[in-house]
Amino acid sequence: MEASAQTPIRLLAIGGKDREKILKDYPWYDPYTIKAGMYNGVDEPVETISIGGYVIVNQDVPEEFVYKILKAMYSKEGLAQVQGVSAGTKAVSLETALGGNKDGKILPFHPGATKFYKEVGMIK
Repeated sequence: MEASAQTPIRLLAIGGKDREKILKDYPWYDPYTIKAGMYNGVDEPVETISIGGYVIVNQDVPEEFVYKILKAMYSKEGLAQVQGVSAGTKAVSLETALGGNKDGKILPFHPGATKFYKEVGMIK
């Protein structure tokens, strides 16, 4: 966003068969569309890919600490703060939290994350 603040930019799309191949080969990516107007000079939606914003912690971090961080981040107040950072963070939500890692195969879940995601019904 800062790069486009004074000079309009152009974004190149990743779409169609190219995007489908990337999503198949690299399942941690998700399809994403950048909304028109998010960047100066981008007046049409741009089809692309995204990678979720993961919280990655060492396995030695206590379970309860990780659980409390996720609980705070995805609370109503926590999400409001995260979503208020920029136009790009408005898409952060509990529903998109796991991105392409829904089954924990790409990145294993920390026990504190497992506890939280089970509690909110996102994993079994």
